[in-house]
Amino acid sequence: AAQGEVYVARGDTLVIAGTPVRLLGVDLPQGRSAAAEDARREVQQIVADSFVACRLTGETQSNQMLGTCTADGTDIGAELVARGLALDCARWSQGRYRALEPEGSRERLPASRDCGN
Repeated sequence: AAQGEVYVARGDTLVIAGTPVRLLGVDLPQGRSAAAEDARREVQQIVADSFVACRLTGETQSNQMLGTCTADGTDIGAELVARGLALDCARWSQGRYRALEPEGSRERLPASRDCGN
């Protein structure tokens, strides 16, 4: 588990007490797109003034720990999918966020090949 000071590096990456943690099971827009920046800003709002904790899997990807993170008990990945800012990443989530996707998300957001969506 990781907990402590939080910095939102990207929409799908939190740095908690100096440890980069990639949110497991969500597929967010990457790069310098407006959608990627919207997602990052939304994560900043979700974690602001919240107690953030991450359950780490022990696996890493691109030197980041993989984990599921909550802000005051709310699953951040689930919240991003429900708000239409991310897609379920079936490869890592086993589909647990798919039902939360608002209608039209798959047409609007770019899906990563990495997710097997």
